[in-house]
Amino acid sequence: MALPVFDNFARESFFHQLPKLNETCTDLDLGEICSTSCGNDLLACLGNCQNGDALCENSCVREGFDCIDGCPCHIDCPAGCQDCPADICNICAFPEENEEHIKCLADLEQELMECIGNCGGNSSCLTLCTVEYSQNILDCPCEENCPNGCPCPHYECEDPEAEELNSVLIMHGESGRDPALANFQSFTQDLKVSWYHNGPDRLEFSAKEGCSVLYKGRNYLFGGWYVNFEGGKEHGPHVLDGCDIKKAEGVSFEFDCFEGSVGQTYWKVDDEPQPFIMVYDGYKNAYRYDGSEILEVLPETTRSHLYIGGHIPLYQNPDHPGDLFSILLGGYDSKFGIYRNSVEWLSPASGWIEDESLTFPEEDNTGKGLSAYCAVSGEFGLVIIPGRTSSNRKIWRLHKNQWENIGLVPWTSFRGYARAVLFPNNEIMVLGGYSGDWMFTKFIFNEDFTSIEGEDLEHLPSLKNWDDPYAMLVPDNYCVIN
Repeated sequence: MALPVFDNFARESFFHQLPKLNETCTDLDLGEICSTSCGNDLLACLGNCQNGDALCENSCVREGFDCIDGCPCHIDCPAGCQDCPADICNICAFPEENEEHIKCLADLEQELMECIGNCGGNSSCLTLCTVEYSQNILDCPCEENCPNGCPCPHYECEDPEAEELNSVLIMHGESGRDPALANFQSFTQDLKVSWYHNGPDRLEFSAKEGCSVLYKGRNYLFGGWYVNFEGGKEHGPHVLDGCDIKKAEGVSFEFDCFEGSVGQTYWKVDDEPQPFIMVYDGYKNAYRYDGSEILEVLPETTRSHLYIGGHIPLYQNPDHPGDLFSILLGGYDSKFGIYRNSVEWLSPASGWIEDESLTFPEEDNTGKGLSAYCAVSGEFGLVIIPGRTSSNRKIWRLHKNQWENIGLVPWTSFRGYARAVLFPNNEIMVLGGYSGDWMFTKFIFNEDFTSIEGEDLEHLPSLKNWDDPYAMLVPDNYCVIN
């Protein structure tokens, strides 16, 4: 259908009357793009009107002006994109310019190339790589599963305002051990962090048999207790709040990280995996905790996993792309009175799954199996740094459901119940440990994470018998006394 004669008049009238109410607006370029789009939509609308249909033409013009009024720098949005609902103000209006979108695609392309390189020309493997790549793209900012950009439910977005966490706050419960702040260059105990609650009761805090987890930007502390003046124990959990330790709001429960472990987990709520803290007593009982309340008793594990080191890592199973699962490895099976190398992972849909294909590949000649270890997970997969070490000093990596030995620890005796901390640059610090005068140890991966080397940091003081301390990532100079 040819455009009616009225269109020429309408077009001139429309663009002549465009209201530019705030020509000092910082988003005039977006306003112009938006108003041009409105004008083109008007012409398309007029083109669908029958010749002489004044009602149709007037309706098109009204919709055109309503559209332009909603553009940045116009009547409904005089401050530009600030609080403006216009589509063009969505950070995904131009995905090719969105930094998170660009980064996500680049990372996935790199993973695709690595996946293809490991296929050795196998057609089934190549197909799987491509399918996984296509599925993962949907989770990128500005794609189907994240149409409005960060934050996204299935993509870890960077927080530009977040302080970099490049130091570790270390706390231990025995007397004479003041809290310490350390990184790979320095160590200090001149801190404002107090063992005492800054409330009216002035309750002393003990961190013995403690462990912690970073959840929604806050460090939650499990194990340990407050001791009041009458000697009674008041159990946690607790939370690091500024330079003070405070009891977390809500429920209290007794817990220790010698038998049990904690970690972040994902569980389906309204058909969407949501992050929570998982509290596991080491036997078979697991609970979903949100920082104040135990929301749910999770399914029981198939076996007990006692004395595994206090931390439950996350693992991305390649058979379930895009999802992260809590994973329990080894430990003491209380039913049969033996240590096992078995592995279970938590499916948000169906509970715990014991996976024989992931069984840890090596027996430790101490008879203690896989226990008292440090577990660290990240883009490299899952890394196990041994604690019960005699002659077996191997560091293992679980990646794409395959175990591989990637290095050796520098120590040769028992270093159970140490703590491992992963820094943002993928360097790992191991600190503390049972029954020893332990140096801080730094571990560095090679470029493709297929090997790792550890070195003791001799310029930092050692920690004698600091078993199962709290070790929490914090900003540099956190609560340091000036």
